[in-house]
Amino acid sequence: MQRQRFEPEKVETFSLQKSDIGDLEVVEIEHDGETLANSWFLDDITIEMPTKGRAFCFACHEWLSKEKVMEKLNVYLKIQICFLFICIVIPYEVTFSTGDLESAGCDCDVSLKLFGTTGSSSEHIIRKEERNFERGSIDPFQCELDDVGEPIKLRVTILPKGKKGRHSWFLQNIELIKHTKENERQKTYLFDLNDWISKETDYHHDIPLTKGGKALLKETTYRETVKTTDISGASCECNVFIVISEYVQIDDTRTGETYMFPCNKWLSSKKEDRQIVRELVCSNDSPNTNLRGLLTASGKVPYEIEISTSDKQHAGTTQHGWIILEGNKKRSEKFYMKNEPHIKILRGGQTDTFTFECRSLGELRRIILGHKERPEYPLNTYEGRGAMWHVAHVTVTDPSTGVKFEFLVRKWIDINNQGNVFECAEKKEDTIAQQCHRHTIKYKIIVHTSDVSHAGTDANVSIILYGTLGDTGIRELKQKGPILFERGQVDEFIIEL
Repeated sequence: MQRQRFEPEKVETFSLQKSDIGDLEVVEIEHDGETLANSWFLDDITIEMPTKGRAFCFACHEWLSKEKVMEKLNVYLKIQICFLFICIVIPYEVTFSTGDLESAGCDCDVSLKLFGTTGSSSEHIIRKEERNFERGSIDPFQCELDDVGEPIKLRVTILPKGKKGRHSWFLQNIELIKHTKENERQKTYLFDLNDWISKETDYHHDIPLTKGGKALLKETTYRETVKTTDISGASCECNVFIVISEYVQIDDTRTGETYMFPCNKWLSSKKEDRQIVRELVCSNDSPNTNLRGLLTASGKVPYEIEISTSDKQHAGTTQHGWIILEGNKKRSEKFYMKNEPHIKILRGGQTDTFTFECRSLGELRRIILGHKERPEYPLNTYEGRGAMWHVAHVTVTDPSTGVKFEFLVRKWIDINNQGNVFECAEKKEDTIAQQCHRHTIKYKIIVHTSDVSHAGTDANVSIILYGTLGDTGIRELKQKGPILFERGQVDEFIIEL
């Protein structure tokens, strides 16, 4: 199954190289689907220019559809906010070696996503040219990838351009050469595959860093369990990303940990809320899991934010502070930290802690920090100590991953401005998060189908697992032999990541 894009609550990232047209003011976006099934509700678009350290945000919040409200497939969006950011990119020379086998070449563009000890990069797309990616060819390219620390694995995806053409590729290996500063030793990383990338592999492969012909990423087994609910009419005959289920159980066969994901809802285009895709939240409350996997009942992450105001003279503020968190998946709304007569926060030398609930933002990259005038106490002047706030640093903890993100501020912040941008200076992981970086894992997926009338399904069922290094992509739950996902049945599958 080819990777699906523009799914609900998904954030998609693309790379585009074009001539510099200056600061952006308006974008036009459209799609070509005219049926109700092709309706698309677009939230917003962010366009970054890494070479200039600028980002432009365009809000949409409406349907692009022939069947909905405005009955249009395109929309013009005006700039909502522009801000500066520091994007650290590393120049690499990347060399692809295609295998010397019959039909080894392909007619596809190739996407690269690098994972490392400090996070993952954006996708970088290399366009197919006439002689690239052919049988036995060695194709070097220059590219820039986000700084991810020391590389761990490389996700390679082929992007078919149409129904016709060669959509499979035998990739032998990829060599990354990191361009370093003068007088520094050049670093070379090798990713060996020696296998096909095709429709059967969902058009992608995650390739671990190799040394001496051996992968440096060890493997672990996960067992995944899905239980289908025993409710009348629970079966269906369509392609399903996860079957109507009572719950899904995932076992890490290396550590012995078990993770439970309750569902108890229909996956159906006709029943209840007519949802055919659901994100399930881990319900574990075992003390062994500590804070990892902690989400609210609505599936949001309760980010813990610590604001440390400097102890300089007049560093504090009596106005309202605000913060925006930005990750590699999406950006949050503004979160206000309000000063009240009975709640005195953001004072000099003081550290204040807040909880901000929102959908997972992924790996936090930067924050935007500002403060706003209180309408009940208007300032006489916007100059001087009353209009300034000096912050020492900000710490944001993601309890769903156990990771703390440190942001050094050490700067005066003007009131009523668009905010100051600060990059993540340090990331501190708990022991479990550190282990996740070092091991490729096997999961055992156990699916429990409920014991109610018509609970089973004849549909194709798939699953996506989400973690601190990204997601697995869509993985089909299938095996030869027995009929799967029948009423009251328990089915087990093994997937390797």
